[in-house]
Amino acid sequence: MKGRLATLLLCLCLGIAAWQWQLWQGGQGASPAAPSADVVTAEIEWVSEAPASIENVGEEVFKRAFWRRPSAEDRILQAERHEWHDAEGVSRWQWFLIVDPSPALLQYLREQNTFGLVAGSFEPLAESPVWFRFDSQAVETFRSLDGGMHLAYRTKDHRIYASAHGFGFTKSTAMPKAVSTPGYLDSVGRLPNASPPTPED
Repeated sequence: MKGRLATLLLCLCLGIAAWQWQLWQGGQGASPAAPSADVVTAEIEWVSEAPASIENVGEEVFKRAFWRRPSAEDRILQAERHEWHDAEGVSRWQWFLIVDPSPALLQYLREQNTFGLVAGSFEPLAESPVWFRFDSQAVETFRSLDGGMHLAYRTKDHRIYASAHGFGFTKSTAMPKAVSTPGYLDSVGRLPNASPPTPED
């Protein structure tokens, strides 16, 4: 009986010591791990209905957003693309990116100005992910002429916040087939080489 009691007391003491050690480590500045970029941390309130697909693989969103592959120096911090579909395919889409860009990407976006961005206010979309936030006083903001793409550039650390939205493409209407009239062109004959007479003639 005494042996069991001693063992129980020893286990209890070890448990308390381990608990106090964890508390002490927590006081030394240990912090919980940051959530993965692929984890949606809050529910988005959709304007109409939830999208048919949500893509949050950074490289894939980056490629479709900027029309190029990210380089080894492009650090994608957050990325998400939403798509709505109808019978003909994609009917609506939007994407969101936070990137620490490489010098090449900055040149592509700012100097080459591939997307025709001009200085202008940044209008966040109603369906932005919760992580897509920045201090509007600490950034330069740009937008495309049609208002589809918005970009905010934080100069202190060269961070880019970018988003865009648009609609799908409708199928083109088929052109009507030409109606052939047998013998019509033959009956018209050739046009004359000379100009028609004028009143002065």
